[in-house]
Amino acid sequence: MGKYKAKHIKIDNSLLHRVFVPLLIICLAVIVYCAYGTIRGLHMDHQGDSFYSDMVSDYINVPPVVEDADDAGSAWVPYVDFQSLSNSYPEIVAWIVCEGTGIDYPVMQADDNEYYLEHLPDGTENRNGSIFLNYGNAFDFSDRNSILYGHHLKNGSMFSSLENYKKQTYYDEHPTIFIYTPEKDYKIELFSGYVIDGTKELLPLGFRNNSEFQDYVTSIRQRSTFQSDVEVGSGDQLVTLYTCTYSFENARFILVGKLVEVDGV
Repeated sequence: MGKYKAKHIKIDNSLLHRVFVPLLIICLAVIVYCAYGTIRGLHMDHQGDSFYSDMVSDYINVPPVVEDADDAGSAWVPYVDFQSLSNSYPEIVAWIVCEGTGIDYPVMQADDNEYYLEHLPDGTENRNGSIFLNYGNAFDFSDRNSILYGHHLKNGSMFSSLENYKKQTYYDEHPTIFIYTPEKDYKIELFSGYVIDGTKELLPLGFRNNSEFQDYVTSIRQRSTFQSDVEVGSGDQLVTLYTCTYSFENARFILVGKLVEVDGV
């Protein structure tokens, strides 16, 4: 046989069983959990998209374009059936639209700034949540600064498109957002978009005087990712749109515009 003898390694099958099987179970559990989370997320996205699409179909009526000698080429603004909307969704305060950006949603307002982060307007729990007005704001947008919140989602819905305003070209293509309320219709003439640390910087709902207001307008204009010619006077009101961005941890993108009343239908 030679000088050396082969050595046989004895494997403890019971030890292998005690170690391998639990690890296998854990791995399978992780895979199932991740798959469930992915499927559930996709279901919520589809549920949210379908819900909002149905709301547009049911409650938004865009009258035909007016083309006559007195008003050639002009068009009616969309009509929102707030009477029916309010019957079904009592906490609705407005409808926000920005053509070409995907923003076409109801605006809700609850007693806090948490509920509509994870609920659709009908109360269904959903990660898409709703666009909502700060609970501390007047529901009729009469404050000096009305703040609207919405998620930034991978599927591009809700306020995801706001981050595009980091580019001048996108602002140039979409300089105005419309807000429709039961009483009045408005346009938001955008003049500033900038990034903040959401854990360190609070946004004001009001100002002590016109000087403080103008200082605020100047400061956020200087921080803007785009340039705008919109003039903001001491008597104007602001609307601020607020969403997540991923520039750094807890980063938020803020888009601000001047509120201007327009003639409705």
